Amino acid sequence: MYNSSSDSSMAPEKTFNLSEIVRAHVIVNGEQIGRIEDLLIVDKDKFAEVTHIVVSRPFGRPQVVVPWEKVKSFDKKEVVLDVGHVEDFVSSARASAVFLKDFVLDKKVLDSKDRELAVVYDVGLTLTNGKLIAVSVDIGKSGLLRRMKLGWLAKLSTKQGGEENGDRVSWVYIEPLPEDIGSFKGDVKLKVIKEQLSELHPVDLADVLEEMSEEDRMAIFRELDTESASDTLEELDPKAQRDLIASLDKERAAQLINEMTPGQAADLLSVLPSWEAKVIIDLIEDKEKSAKIADILEKQDEKAIDFSITGYLSFPPDMTVEKAREQFAEAAKKKAAITYIYVIDRDTRLLGIVDSKSLLLSEGKSQLKDIMTENVVTLNPSATLKKASELFARYLFRALPVTATDGKIIGILLYRDVVALRHRYVE
Repeated sequence: MYNSSSDSSMAPEKTFNLSEIVRAHVIVNGEQIGRIEDLLIVDKDKFAEVTHIVVSRPFGRPQVVVPWEKVKSFDKKEVVLDVGHVEDFVSSARASAVFLKDFVLDKKVLDSKDRELAVVYDVGLTLTNGKLIAVSVDIGKSGLLRRMKLGWLAKLSTKQGGEENGDRVSWVYIEPLPEDIGSFKGDVKLKVIKEQLSELHPVDLADVLEEMSEEDRMAIFRELDTESASDTLEELDPKAQRDLIASLDKERAAQLINEMTPGQAADLLSVLPSWEAKVIIDLIEDKEKSAKIADILEKQDEKAIDFSITGYLSFPPDMTVEKAREQFAEAAKKKAAITYIYVIDRDTRLLGIVDSKSLLLSEGKSQLKDIMTENVVTLNPSATLKKASELFARYLFRALPVTATDGKIIGILLYRDVVALRHRYVE
C-alpha cells in the first residue's frame, strides 16, 4: 500500500509534469524492473485520478499494469512498488481505460464552439493525501520545451518573465473526456459555461474569448463580475480590447477601468480614440486615479508617482509572523501588490520590507521587525519612469515603494506598470 510517510520525498502536495515522470525507474524489492510507460486515469470532473501505472520492461517482457495502491514511494526519477510477484500484474488494460500519455498528450484543445485553440503538450500532476491526480493541461511553450527534453530552457524562459501558469488550463475547465478517446481519436474540449466563468483564470479565459466571434465574446463577457471582467480585459489582445470596450456602455467601461492600476488603465485606453478615452476617464469614480491616467495618456508627466498605487499590504513592526500569516489572506483582498509586506509605524513611515517567502519560512513567534529588510530601495515622488526602470532592471524587484522626504510611504510602483505594458515612457 502507498505510504507517504516512508520517505521524505513523498511529502504530500508535491507537483510534477507528466513529461518528467514518464520513463522513471520502477523498483521492486530493491531491483529495477522497468520504467513508467504511462498512467491510467479516471476522469472525476475537477481532476483526474491515477488508478494504475503502466510499466514497460526490457528484453521483450510483457508490460505490467499495477494499481496505484501498490505504489510505496513516488518521485520523478524513481517509483518503488510494494508487490510480491511482478508477473501477477502482467495484463492488458481494460477497454474503457484512459491512458494519460497516449490518449491526452498532443490532442487538440477546443473551445465550447469546437474552435481549435491549442495542443496539449504536457499534463500537471499533484501528489496529495496519498493520491496522484491530474490537475491541469499545459498548452504553452514551456510544456513543448519539456517534451523536447529542453526542460532547462523552459525554466529559463519562465524565469526571464514568462508566466508559466498562464499556459496551464485547470482540469476544472475541461469537459469529461470522450468515452471513445484513443491514441488517434478524440479531442480535449473546454467547458465555458456561465456558472464557471468567474472562476476561470483571466489568462485562460482571455485565450478562449479571443477565439470566439464578437457576438459570442460579448455575451460571455457580460456574465462576468466586475473584478473578473477587469482582470480578463487586461489579458486580451488590443483588437479584442477595443471591440469589447466599444461594445460596452461607458459607465460599465469606467467601472472596469476603476479596478485597474493607473498604468494598466492607460495601457488599455491607449487603444481607443482619444475622445472616447476621455469620456470614460471622466466617469471613473476614483478622481485621483482618473487624473493619473489622463496624465499618462497625454504624456504630460513621466513621474513614477503617476503610475503608483495605494493598494499594498502593510503591517506594524511588532506583529508576529504567526499573526501576519493569519491576517494575510484577508488583508490581501482587493490589493494589487501582495508580493511584499511593507512594515510601517503609526505615521505610515516605512521601516522595512518582508517578502512573502520569508513570511512563510520564518519562526511563528518572531516579530516582523526581526525578519524585515531595513535597507529598502525606494523612489522619491519626483523620480522618473526611466529611473524606476533602471532600478527594476538592477534589483529585479516586483515592486518599488515611493516615499516622501520624511519616510512616509505614499504609493507602490509595480514592475508590470513600468516595463511589461505596451505603452512605454522610459526612454
